[in-house]
Amino acid sequence: MRNKHLHLIAGATIAAFAGLAVAQTSPTPSASPSPSTSPSAFTKLDADKNGMVSKKEASRNKDLASKWDTLDTNKDGNLDQGEFAAFETPAATGTTPKY
Repeated sequence: MRNKHLHLIAGATIAAFAGLAVAQTSPTPSASPSPSTSPSAFTKLDADKNGMVSKKEASRNKDLASKWDTLDTNKDGNLDQGEFAAFETPAATGTTPKY
């Protein structure tokens, strides 16, 4: 009888820890990104798919092109995703981006 109880306790303990492990590794649901912060905006402008938006690619978006000199902080002639994120943040640019 004692062995039966030990098996039940051991099984319950393993199940509890397995549930805890799953809870820690499962991704938390998050709200869908709004269109202004969607990675697809960057991807859409990155026509040559090199992971950067060039000045030529940015020229397709007049708001982005007009803020180019401010956004290209490292002055390499391209916007990486970090630099582009500043364009997508209305507080940083004072406007809401239009794609």
